[in-house]
Amino acid sequence: MKKNHHRFLINPNNIQSNLFESNDAGLINQIKNVFRLNIGSQINVFDGLDSEFLVEISNIEKNLIQGKVLAKNKTIKRGFQVGLFCSPLKGDHFEIILEKCTELGISFFQPVIFDHSIIREIRPAKLVRYKKIIKEAAEQSGRLDLPEILEPISFREMIKEVRGKLNLVAAIGAGKNILDTKSKSKDVNILVGPEGDFSDSEIEFIKKEDFLFFNLGNNILRSETACILATGIILQNMLK
Repeated sequence: MKKNHHRFLINPNNIQSNLFESNDAGLINQIKNVFRLNIGSQINVFDGLDSEFLVEISNIEKNLIQGKVLAKNKTIKRGFQVGLFCSPLKGDHFEIILEKCTELGISFFQPVIFDHSIIREIRPAKLVRYKKIIKEAAEQSGRLDLPEILEPISFREMIKEVRGKLNLVAAIGAGKNILDTKSKSKDVNILVGPEGDFSDSEIEFIKKEDFLFFNLGNNILRSETACILATGIILQNMLK
């Protein structure tokens, strides 16, 4: 399939047989006014699930865009999921995690409220912004699916959700190298602590739950750096 610079997320219902049609005002504005594309221009659109389409624009109106599907690409879904469990961070640090880990291929984001978490809730307006960042990162990186960002949960709720899976905990001073971790589990969860790291009681709790501790080197990393580095290493290993 021909890859174009212009790539957009669409609703799966926008594709019917070999025809593309959308009344999404934001999409129409991007195509018509931002990128100034015209009838005959070709774009790539993907449905956020598993398919991408090469489309030639045949009609652009104020509230409607239509096109002909020239080619389709369908991804082969991986047999595993990698979830990132981390604290919401102040400023744009959490946005960096969402952007870069989406590019790397994370399956979903689960915000967790730890004892040392500074940000203890995600307002609806922030969640909208976070989803937009994920969408744009998926468009830019060429991935066909869209990772989900879930509602924040408490530390103890998180423990209940991940029991029985391969849970990898990034912790300062841990002795195990992440590359030494082997498992037949199809699902992997990466757990990264907040600013100030895990509390002593949280460390003791997850030790009792048979989580696997690992380090990411000798330097003390910011939470966002640890999230990005761990995601990249885990996904690279699992895709081999």
